[in-house]
Amino acid sequence: MDEETKSLLEENLAIGKDNRRMLKKLLSYRRLEAIYSVLKWVVVLGIGLWTYYYLQPYLDQVLAAYNQLNGVFQNLPIPGR
Repeated sequence: MDEETKSLLEENLAIGKDNRRMLKKLLSYRRLEAIYSVLKWVVVLGIGLWTYYYLQPYLDQVLAAYNQLNGVFQNLPIPGR
């Protein structure tokens, strides 16, 4: 094998190793990104569900008061009818 071919093969090998290193980093980054994305949605949905669970008794009271007031206003006589 001549020196030029040997030099090109060594350069190709070095570039291939560098490419493999970069692809491994990219793969690990994508895995971490996927895990982070799932955790982010778990936190967002968890906070939403926890907030609903915590505020449900208060919301029930507000809705009951609203329905009671709505019933009172519907039973008021309308002048001119």
